[in-house]
Amino acid sequence: MSTPPTTTPWVPIFDTRPKVQIPTPVNGKWARGSGGAFVWENIPGLVSPDTGWKLIGSGGTIPFENSWTAWPDANYTPCRFRKLADGLVIFEGLIGNAGVINATVFTLPVGYRPSLTQAGTVNQSHWREAVSYAPGWGAFWVYADGQVKCSSEGAGKWMSLNNIKFYAGG
Repeated sequence: MSTPPTTTPWVPIFDTRPKVQIPTPVNGKWARGSGGAFVWENIPGLVSPDTGWKLIGSGGTIPFENSWTAWPDANYTPCRFRKLADGLVIFEGLIGNAGVINATVFTLPVGYRPSLTQAGTVNQSHWREAVSYAPGWGAFWVYADGQVKCSSEGAGKWMSLNNIKFYAGG
């Protein structure tokens, strides 16, 4: 094999440029060193930051509707929702049914709504059968207009919001 003449431009076979390392994002943010400490910053143009928890009901971001309420026991997580950095909306808490079945529980604000109706199952009041407790299941729907509806068996029942998750799109 001969050596190319010195007048022939040389083209490297491998990319010899330094590699750019992009930090791993965590909840839509990355850590940057600043003054000997780490500072969490938003990743420009990637995602919006986590919105934090927003309460539902009295004194919260949105009110309950149609006689639905937060479950009146301070030992449980309050009714709330949040949108994570990747757009996932999640709920927590127990709601109480004052007797209005399949009516709107609350309406989500713009930016927290799905682009298409979401449906699923949630845990609701347990009932006693013989000597054991059997779990009950109810249904939920989250509509593109922000309405959240749950089925329940009637007054005095509770339902968990903890299984409701979807990506915001509307």
